Amino acid sequence: MYSGRPYSLRTGRDDYNTGQTNARPPGVGRCTLEGPGYVDVDVRWSHAFDLPMASKDKATTTIGVDAFNVLNHVNYSNYVGNISSPFFGRAISAQPPRRLQLSFRFKF
Repeated sequence: MYSGRPYSLRTGRDDYNTGQTNARPPGVGRCTLEGPGYVDVDVRWSHAFDLPMASKDKATTTIGVDAFNVLNHVNYSNYVGNISSPFFGRAISAQPPRRLQLSFRFKF
């Protein structure tokens, strides 16, 4: 868990005649707005099995399951800081939902 990421407030106009529409209102610094916090729980389970071989060496097989974002919490990112946009203050993307990953390793 961590706090929300900052983003900048912008007017959406070329207030300072620079040819770019990313001007901030007078007296407003960078990264003055903050999005919501981030929550994520990841889990891994694995188990190793020893396998006998013909020689004195032995092989090991490991299987594993990884689960990412177990709580399936929506974590928004990339907020619109342009005050002339109808999407001002809204997120335009989100982190991936719950995911599972299987793994297999053979070591000799």
